[in-house]
Amino acid sequence: MTVGKNFNRKDFVKVIDELFTPAEKIMIVKRIGMLYLLLKELNAQTISEMLHVSTSTVATYIARFNDNSLYVKKLMKKEIENEKRLGMITDAFEELFIQPGI
Repeated sequence: MTVGKNFNRKDFVKVIDELFTPAEKIMIVKRIGMLYLLLKELNAQTISEMLHVSTSTVATYIARFNDNSLYVKKLMKKEIENEKRLGMITDAFEELFIQPGI
């Protein structure tokens, strides 16, 4: 199976549903969440509490995601940068146009 232009969201969800159990899907989401929160520079204890995983699990992923050449890490960093830019634009918009009493 090739993922390409003809592979839409509905097909992707169907494939994921067929390949993974609910528990496996939760595990995948938690792994993505751990990477995201690590890149946002949250500490292991906070991540552990937020995602309901052990601190040793977080430590394992800290070591695993330490490699800067990981493709998923590059993608996630790019998304965080886009998020920061969007946040700056939103803040500027609010400062300029949303003023109490006006």
